[in-house]
Amino acid sequence: MKCRFVKPIFQNNDNGYCIFLYHTEDTGVPAQAQNSFYKGRGCQFTAIGNNLPDTDKIEIDLQGKWIKNSHGMQLQVDTYEEILPHTEESIIGYLSSGMIRGIGPKTAKLIVDRYGTRTFEILDHYPNSLLDIKGITPGKLETILSSYQNSHALRDLAAYLTPFHVTPNKIKKIHESFGNNALETVKNQPFALCQISGFGFLTVDEIAKANRCRLNDPMRIEGCIQYCMELEMQEGHLYQDKRLFQRKVYEQLNHGYSTEVVTEREVYQELYRLVQNKSLYYEDNALYPAKLYGYECGAAKKWRHCLHRKQRLHPTLII
Repeated sequence: MKCRFVKPIFQNNDNGYCIFLYHTEDTGVPAQAQNSFYKGRGCQFTAIGNNLPDTDKIEIDLQGKWIKNSHGMQLQVDTYEEILPHTEESIIGYLSSGMIRGIGPKTAKLIVDRYGTRTFEILDHYPNSLLDIKGITPGKLETILSSYQNSHALRDLAAYLTPFHVTPNKIKKIHESFGNNALETVKNQPFALCQISGFGFLTVDEIAKANRCRLNDPMRIEGCIQYCMELEMQEGHLYQDKRLFQRKVYEQLNHGYSTEVVTEREVYQELYRLVQNKSLYYEDNALYPAKLYGYECGAAKKWRHCLHRKQRLHPTLII
């Protein structure tokens, strides 16, 4: 449904959850969902979701389902897509809205006066043509293009990750890590997200399943190993029996599937690799996270030092 942002009703900056008021001229909005106080053209309605767009400078296509709760009927958004403005007036408004650094109202008008409704085509495919615009130097053009591409890439990334409840801060982390290729990375190599602090295996696994990624991808297995080890640490365990832990990872990777999608041998191979590169430590049939193994060894060395010191101070003491 094509619509435009009106105002926020509620927004949680920590998890991205928001309740926004939108305007649309779509006739498919249920009567119960329409704002009865609005008397203008079309109608206003409330949408709920994560990381929804909050600018009235562009039109948005919201997709979801109507739900009824204690606050009335609202659109629960599953996905959304940005619709770039297509009239000269709206393009000028978009360019001069502050969303793109380096372009103010005067420059926006000069650009649109020259390129009209082809402005976005110029920005995407022939950006050097903007050097013909008065006031745009090579340095300024670099600023404009960087801001335009980052803004566009970030919004596309947010739109794609909305159904997976990824918070705005995490979306920024992804963009900072992978740049303007972030969306392509998320779609084609989602388990690379496990390398970013704060990303849990379960969330990444859902993204990977949505993109039909290879379920026995070594990065998926590694992500699951780290996830299962983190669960053990949260329960207060410093290490895990290697055989039991390998089985736990195997079961987690195959959970919800009618057939085996990852073999125990594949889990073993990834555990072996992690031990070889010292992400995990293996000793006396036990697997340790590298950090905790370091703590254990450090504590043992200090304890041994204390015992030796006590023996030197009291040589007749038998320990």
